[in-house]
Amino acid sequence: MELTYRGIKYPYTPPTVASAPSSIYTEYKGLDVRFRSKDEPVQPLKVEMAQAQAPTSVNQTEEKLVSHLYRHALRSLQRQQQKSMRAKQDLQFC
Repeated sequence: MELTYRGIKYPYTPPTVASAPSSIYTEYKGLDVRFRSKDEPVQPLKVEMAQAQAPTSVNQTEEKLVSHLYRHALRSLQRQQQKSMRAKQDLQFC
């Protein structure tokens, strides 16, 4: 099947779902209805234990320290701005 999107034609191939026949069936209005089960792909387990790992190099420790100092500096700037804004508001309403 060929599709067109904004004047560009491209071939479309619908994805196929791997399925296995099942022994489960029923009748609906006199017709046999058979069910199929989708084959679930088995994915390998992936376990990441980031919290349990110790830093393996000095760079990781330095990065944590720098990020901590950066956050601390940002917080202090925010506090200073809040104090100055409150002072301006107090002057306006007095």
